[in-house]
Amino acid sequence: MLRTTRLACTLLSLAVLACCGGNPVTPAPPPPGPDFSLSASPVSASAVLGNSTLAVTISVVPEHRFNNSVDFTLQGLPQGVEATAPSFSLAPGTSQSVTFSVSRSAAVGMFSITVHATSGRLSHSASVTLNTEPIVSVRTFQSGSALNLESSAGGDVARVGMETTWGGSIVEVSLNGENFVKCARRWPRGAVSAV
Repeated sequence: MLRTTRLACTLLSLAVLACCGGNPVTPAPPPPGPDFSLSASPVSASAVLGNSTLAVTISVVPEHRFNNSVDFTLQGLPQGVEATAPSFSLAPGTSQSVTFSVSRSAAVGMFSITVHATSGRLSHSASVTLNTEPIVSVRTFQSGSALNLESSAGGDVARVGMETTWGGSIVEVSLNGENFVKCARRWPRGAVSAV
C-alpha cells in the first residue's frame, strides 16, 4: 500500500511538472506604490552679470495616487548667484517659479544646479543649467581717419576698424590687440590689398 501511494505521488508530481512545463510558477509583482516625478522648465537659463534670469518652473507630477507634500532644495548654486526660493514645498500637481539673480561679481560660465526633491523615503532629482554671461559694452570712436567699432566683455576686446581715406576699407579686425588684417601692399590709386 505504501509503495502504491509513493508511486501515485511520483506520477502526480510528474504530471504537474509536465503540465506547467517544468517551471515553477512565479507570483505577479505587486502594483507600484505611490510616487512622484518632477520637472523643470526650461532646463537651461541665461543671465548677464548684474541681472536676473527668466523664471524656471519646477513642477510635481503625482503617480499612482501619490498625495503627499514634496520638499525641494536647490543645490550647487555658484557663488554670487541667488535663487528667489532656494528651498520650498509643493503639493502634488502644483508648481513653483524660481528666478536666479546674478551679481556683478559672479563667475562667468555654465553651472549645473540640482533640484532635489524628497517626500518621506522617496527622492528624485532634476538638473537646470545656468549660463552666466559677462556684461558687454560697445562703443564707436574715430582715431584720425579711421572709424572703429569696439566691443568688450569679460576682459576681452574685439575691434573692427575702417579707413575712411581708403573708401571705408577694413584695416583692422582684432581680438585683444592682435590684428588679423595685415595691409602689406599699396596698389595704384590708394587701394589696399590684404595679405
